[in-house]
Amino acid sequence: MLKLIKRTISYMKKIKLDANYSLSTNGIISSENIKFLKSHNFLINLSFDGVPEVQNFLRPLSSGSKSSLIIENTIKEFLRRKIIFKVRSTVVQDSIDRMMDFMKYLNNLGVR
Repeated sequence: MLKLIKRTISYMKKIKLDANYSLSTNGIISSENIKFLKSHNFLINLSFDGVPEVQNFLRPLSSGSKSSLIIENTIKEFLRRKIIFKVRSTVVQDSIDRMMDFMKYLNNLGVR
């Protein structure tokens, strides 16, 4: 996907079209791609659905493995690189009672 985004940005620069960029991600993203997003001032919408137990239940990796630790590391890298991002969550019946815990969890990670 980032290959297409890179080609699009290159084309936009070629035709001198100034733009702001944003991207939604599940947080499974390489450090190299994070660097690219930072270098082009992307605004990021990060899908993250709750505390680790909720996230891992609702959004496991395609292998069935847990995803929460990867997302935590992505958040830490966003913060370290001063990338502007927002967290968006899908709230379902199984997660609604844990939303306050999730807010505290995000705060402890440094999300403001």
